[in-house]
Amino acid sequence: MTITSWVLNRISTDTEEHLIDRNNLSGEVVGGQYENVKIVDALRNMGVDVKLIRLKDFNIDTITEIPDLVFVRSTSYLDIPKLKVLESKGPVMLNPISCHVKCSNKWTHLELLSQAGVRIPTTDLITFSPEKGKKWDWQNGTMYQADLTSDDTPQSQSDNIKEIELSGKKLGWPLIIKPLWGTGGELVQLCHNVNDFINNAKKIMTRYNTPMVLAQEFINHKTKGVISAWMLGKEIYTAQLRTSKSDTDLFISNHSKDSFRITYDVTPELANLCRKTAEVLDAEITKMDILYDEKGYMICEVNAPGAFTGVDSVLGCDYGKIIAEYGIKRFYEKK
Repeated sequence: MTITSWVLNRISTDTEEHLIDRNNLSGEVVGGQYENVKIVDALRNMGVDVKLIRLKDFNIDTITEIPDLVFVRSTSYLDIPKLKVLESKGPVMLNPISCHVKCSNKWTHLELLSQAGVRIPTTDLITFSPEKGKKWDWQNGTMYQADLTSDDTPQSQSDNIKEIELSGKKLGWPLIIKPLWGTGGELVQLCHNVNDFINNAKKIMTRYNTPMVLAQEFINHKTKGVISAWMLGKEIYTAQLRTSKSDTDLFISNHSKDSFRITYDVTPELANLCRKTAEVLDAEITKMDILYDEKGYMICEVNAPGAFTGVDSVLGCDYGKIIAEYGIKRFYEKK
């Protein structure tokens, strides 16, 4: 029996696979083709009939055959409805779509973790007031175009300023501003006052066409960095400390640029935190960003499935092969 598999992503597949650089470990394109083709290569070497498919071009109504195993490498709210239909047809999905519904929006998964007793940085959702914008359907994991009518009464600019001031009083200045979704630390900034916050919020709202942004407590601990944990199932495969190249630079919570990585020893406390997080979010293949202060670890955000150039470059391994082997194991477990 030949196992069939799809690797679904949102990156263009126009470039022929054999031309994609398997040795580019710069991580400049987070969630880019490097990860996709490494999994595809490994599956083919294991005798799996695998296709690399761009989700933007994927039409659930025209498919005639359902694969045995699907690796969902990158999603947006636009993909979730058709992926739910695909999952209902029976393939093993990694990650399951329930995970992507929870993780596609940072506010959603942080709220779920907080409600489950998982420690996170204090985070606020700030809503500005354009006439139109995309809003999040928390229940179904999708976005919708919202006209701010009587149900969404616009706030005045003074109301927005008051909301930011209240958030600053609760979180403390400086604080982090970030989009509700996105990768690679795009538009994640450190804000020192209300004007900083408003200026950076405008950039986020323009880039993502939504009136909502996140304000998050800035954790500036002596570790001066972020711990990243790569999860397979409920266990940590490896963890790294990503920190600034300069001892004097502040390190913004999840910023991936201008940093270096070292292997981080996994403590029982860290392992338990990540295991609980994976359980809450139905996660199997993820990268979790963790902060640390004098009270211990906290989850900054969860990326499903997450880039892994950092794993290959630091450990010198083939993490795409390890993910492929995990997927085959899950297929046989279900069978």
